[in-house]
Amino acid sequence: GMGPTVNVNSTCGKEVISRFTSDLDTGASSTFYTDANGRELQKRVYNHRATWTPNMTVFEKVAGNFYPVNSRIVLRDGVPGTQLTVLTDSSQAGASLASGQLELMVHRRILVDDSRGVDEPLNETGVDGKGLIVQGTHYLQLSPIKSAAALHRPLAQEIMLPPLVMFTTAATTQVGQRSTLPVGGGSSNSSSLPKNIHLLTLQRVDFDPASHESKSRLVRFEHFFEVGEDEELS
Repeated sequence: GMGPTVNVNSTCGKEVISRFTSDLDTGASSTFYTDANGRELQKRVYNHRATWTPNMTVFEKVAGNFYPVNSRIVLRDGVPGTQLTVLTDSSQAGASLASGQLELMVHRRILVDDSRGVDEPLNETGVDGKGLIVQGTHYLQLSPIKSAAALHRPLAQEIMLPPLVMFTTAATTQVGQRSTLPVGGGSSNSSSLPKNIHLLTLQRVDFDPASHESKSRLVRFEHFFEVGEDEELS
């Protein structure tokens, strides 16, 4: 675990990062990519906003280049065709402040309001008054760009959506009345889904508590690869 990060008697806040440094050449503009809610990757460029005027000036050279990272942050070097992917198990902030470098903010505690509308400092002291302790894992992948999605897409699904095993007790007479089709996940078929298809929802509709039966099931599937990011799975 990481923390507590700041002595409560201190007058200076702290932000703790994990920095990954590589020899990948991502250019003077430090181009990198972050995911949008675990789906499409968004291109990020140091000190640049595609929808702003070309003469935009970023005064906060560090804070102004951090972006939300829900599940992964990516560097790409087009010459050798190599991709560096770091997956997270929780939402964090990420940046690339230099070529070939990634940063993920794993913890922060500030003692002064940052003037972003909350009107209070981010000073969570925890139950013991000493500050919060953060735990988590980063998953590092280095692979060819053309095959990177086949690695990081399934792994991200496993990290963010692990199996949730639940148990309950029931009378013998109730067991026979229950449907054999799973309520929240799994498969009623012995065959597997394609690697690029995710079973998003499997739930009972119009459930009758008295008979423990439902008239129908709601099933949702999703294709979780981007267009053109993999030769076979997109």
